[in-house]
Amino acid sequence: MISQGGARLAVACVPLAIACAFLWPGGADIASVILVVIGVAVLLRARGLAAPPPLALAGLWIAFLLLVAIYAMAWGAPGRPFKGLEKHLPLALGPFVAVALSAACHRLGFDFNRLVALFLTGLVGGALVMLVRSGALGMFAHGWPQFSDDLLGKVNRNYAALACGVALIAIVALTAYLAAAKHIRMLWRAGAIAGLALIFLGTGVFLAMLQSRTAYAATAIGLAIWCGLVMRAGWRGAGLRAGLAVPATIVVVAAACVAFYFPLISERISAGGSTAVYLTQMYEMLRGNAVDAASLSMIGAERLQLVAVALDLIRQRPWLGWGPDASQLITLFSPYADIRYLTQFHNGYLQVLVSFGVIGGILNAALVVALLWSALRRRRALSADRLAPPLFAATVALVAYVLVTNVTESIIFVKPVAIICMILAALACMKDRATTGDIVRQH
Repeated sequence: MISQGGARLAVACVPLAIACAFLWPGGADIASVILVVIGVAVLLRARGLAAPPPLALAGLWIAFLLLVAIYAMAWGAPGRPFKGLEKHLPLALGPFVAVALSAACHRLGFDFNRLVALFLTGLVGGALVMLVRSGALGMFAHGWPQFSDDLLGKVNRNYAALACGVALIAIVALTAYLAAAKHIRMLWRAGAIAGLALIFLGTGVFLAMLQSRTAYAATAIGLAIWCGLVMRAGWRGAGLRAGLAVPATIVVVAAACVAFYFPLISERISAGGSTAVYLTQMYEMLRGNAVDAASLSMIGAERLQLVAVALDLIRQRPWLGWGPDASQLITLFSPYADIRYLTQFHNGYLQVLVSFGVIGGILNAALVVALLWSALRRRRALSADRLAPPLFAATVALVAYVLVTNVTESIIFVKPVAIICMILAALACMKDRATTGDIVRQH
């Protein structure tokens, strides 16, 4: 089904895609295209390697995107509809990538855990190099700086905080995985764990200094989910030492860092009551209630104004939306002068509804549910390829991170998160090596 070289290329593209997503987005696109092309080529020879519901819904979503783009161009929607397509494709590409990776792992005898570990390694490496290149190390010399957008060059606070959050989740998973990896020499493991611990501390401190409220919440929830799942597996006997000692240590270290930086964190979270106001008023606006002028004058004003503009646009075109490219809608239709320079709605869920309407929202949600159901079925299957608890917990924590962050940021359209979603979707749809072997022998 796949040559030895093709299999190695497919596996190598996994860490390469996520690392390049932080460093060279064009490289991430190239790696993604390679994986999809290999997946389609294998699929034409062995249809049994596909996960039927996710693949069918992925194909339907891609067809829907093309039709909406054509329709938007026909009626003269603002922007360039076909330019915006690539932002909405990664999740749907996951089932096709899964076919390529299933065939590659079978061909190479590659362990499923090693594939996920490579993905997490690429994630940590790409995020770390991006932060260092942007001048993150220089910020430590300033103690607790008043953050300004020019401190990291072209990288803004939210993007840097995203890199820190997903890297922290990946680091703890790799640390716990290495602690239980008996096939790796003790000296190598000790060195790698020591290095990861140092990176964990530095990244955690940097996250606190960035003062991103959304990243605080998403990272805390992601790490709490990871620790809970790993400790649950440890209590059930899935490696007591690695299942309990490592997450317990991480909890202690994380608590100490939060306690030390608590004044900085609490000041940002409680500033003007903006976080609570934003969530409360956004809920009221979704219910159709008006937002009072006092709320719009607080720190969260821009986000609330964006919600108001998005809801108005959805009401104008409720079924098929405004098309894939929403970058000009705020400039053209916002009654609030302060936000007309923005090109995205800082809420991924609302932006999908603005672009594709209720029909697109339902179709996209159906694809997500199908992927989650496929992942659950794979987890429950009695297979030698089941993910180790630390790595499985990392995939769940990354999903939680994306879901939480997407409330206040259009995070799913950022290249690193798009690649994360594509790879997680692929992992959910992959066949284990035994099943793949049976399908290969039939063909």
